[in-house]
Amino acid sequence: MFGAVSKLNIPWTDRLTNELVELLPKSIQDEMRAALHGDESVLHREGIVGLWGFYLYVLGKLREDPLHAHEQLIIEIERACVQAATLCNVGQFAEASAVLEADPLMGNFLWPAALKAIATAPNFRGLIAARASVALEVRVSIMACWDVQLQVAAGEPQKSNFAFLLPSPHLRGKNSVSLLFQWLLERSGVSTVCALRDDVRLVSSSVDSGTLGAWSRGTNLPKWSYLKLLSDALLGADEMDETQRLYWATTYFNFIGYYAEYLSALAMKVAGTPAADSLAPWPATPFGHDSIESWLQNRYQFWLEFHRPQTQK
Repeated sequence: MFGAVSKLNIPWTDRLTNELVELLPKSIQDEMRAALHGDESVLHREGIVGLWGFYLYVLGKLREDPLHAHEQLIIEIERACVQAATLCNVGQFAEASAVLEADPLMGNFLWPAALKAIATAPNFRGLIAARASVALEVRVSIMACWDVQLQVAAGEPQKSNFAFLLPSPHLRGKNSVSLLFQWLLERSGVSTVCALRDDVRLVSSSVDSGTLGAWSRGTNLPKWSYLKLLSDALLGADEMDETQRLYWATTYFNFIGYYAEYLSALAMKVAGTPAADSLAPWPATPFGHDSIESWLQNRYQFWLEFHRPQTQK
């Protein structure tokens, strides 16, 4: 963290250090104060946090609300990666791969091809595709963790809130964006784009056929303000929270799917050339699945089951 902050050219004073550290839990204040002064010896001490941990602890303090389970997960992942990141920074990629594989948390995010890509990277830049692949898997896990939190809060610990938004190998051409539109149609009691456009509940709203059409095809997700207007008119204020959660889940799933498709297409384009190794483990789909849709469906279920015991404690 000290290294990252020092690049911002912000005058680093004892006063700034103390003000930041006092926003953190008391149990790690001494270690973080030392880290912010450049003491690398504290990096591997229990409880030390990086940029994400610092941000999330401060966020929790400012909103006067304890960290949520998915936020705590991000901190745990960041902590678990410290040793591997340190090894990668000095070019010890095989050692870093072994550390990640052996870690009880991080081992769940990696598969043989990803571990090999990390272990055989020629330099830090050569890790970009492997790191991106693991980051996508992490995002799937974060979404599942949030989903489980909502399930527990609603008293329905086995009923996923977001799984229906995942593209399926059995529904070709349907992505998370179009599946959200389908949900809105069904919840509103209408069956087509035209019926939605002409619905009497939207008479006073500015509804554009082109926007609805692109949304239904999954080629464009409207801004939240647009969906908020539709949800308020069609479903009422009582369902606004659910609509908003589904909207943000859709943006998250769409992000994951888009970049997975991007990495796959890029890797296939350079297959058989010297550049292919730099995009490993792609074009093979994570965890040996035969499609990105299959990977998302299966790994989301895996992470739901993984997080249920921890979240229900």
